[in-house]
Amino acid sequence: EIYSEKGKRSGCPAGKIGAKETPSALQRVFFLIFARTFNHFAPDYIHYSSTKIGRCNMKTGTLQVQVFTAQEALPVEGATVTVTPLSTTFRSRSGSELVVDGTGRAPDVVLETEDRENTLRPVYRGKPYATYTVTVQAEGFITTEIQGVQIFDGIRSIQQVEMIPIVTQADIGKVNVIEIPENNLLNSNQERYIDYDTAALSRVLERPYIPEYMIVHLGRPTSAAEDVWVRFPDYIKNVASSEIYPTWPDAALRANIYAQISLALNRVYTEWYRSKGYNFLITNSTSYDQYFVRGRNIFENISKIVDDIFNVYIRKNYFREPFYAEYCNGTTVTCPGMSQWGTVSLAERGY
Repeated sequence: EIYSEKGKRSGCPAGKIGAKETPSALQRVFFLIFARTFNHFAPDYIHYSSTKIGRCNMKTGTLQVQVFTAQEALPVEGATVTVTPLSTTFRSRSGSELVVDGTGRAPDVVLETEDRENTLRPVYRGKPYATYTVTVQAEGFITTEIQGVQIFDGIRSIQQVEMIPIVTQADIGKVNVIEIPENNLLNSNQERYIDYDTAALSRVLERPYIPEYMIVHLGRPTSAAEDVWVRFPDYIKNVASSEIYPTWPDAALRANIYAQISLALNRVYTEWYRSKGYNFLITNSTSYDQYFVRGRNIFENISKIVDDIFNVYIRKNYFREPFYAEYCNGTTVTCPGMSQWGTVSLAERGY
């Protein structure tokens, strides 16, 4: 063990390396050899990464779980929420079992995660956030398990859970499993395909408008997938939380959200899919539209930005329609439109 007075003042276990002390090169080597040799017996405060050592050096984010039923109309008071990490690298800092109050909300839980600096580097090859499983149980309801809830350094995440009542004997013992895939920035096979047919532009609405609901097809246009109705601001919050990192500078977040709003409203204004005989307004396929993940968590800072600007969109001078704001990550995939990672570098330069 390496003892340190600074560790005592940092709120870490007394005498051990704390968040305010950087280990020496010798200490780093010692911990690396120890962790690799005695991995299963290492004390739980020892953690090795490329930048920091010591459980107390771990970064954290917070998670609030909101539990409702009847399409968010009724809170499920007394439901129990269990939060468990998908990796042994991370853990909860404030307990893992929570009880939902009369408003449908569980207390915030502090969870360990990766350093936010990794979310600002397009060359970083790892996953720059931690993932957890949220399990919700309540009497009279089917247990819901959400796998892959994403936690970012310094960010408050919000996970809404819609509980399904037990109706028949066959429902008892069932588990409703929701899997949240990785953020789309980590998709090395990301592709953007513009289905730009000028004939479709002949069918447009009289004027642009903000729809109350987006009807989202959960797959490619021709797939036999489900259509879901989502309030327009909630749709944009979901897309932004799925397409970019919430740790990005505010200007970069806003640039991306403007593009996501404009792309969606262009699909609505041109009746892109309805002119082709479909009943939905947009898909969640990034080959055609933008990423939407049903049941995923969103991020509080993104939610606040969307509430502020969801009725603002991009358009060209002398054109009425919302601009089809094509975008791609700008690293593994390039396109004629906006580079998502490019917005980060521009924001860091003050644009």
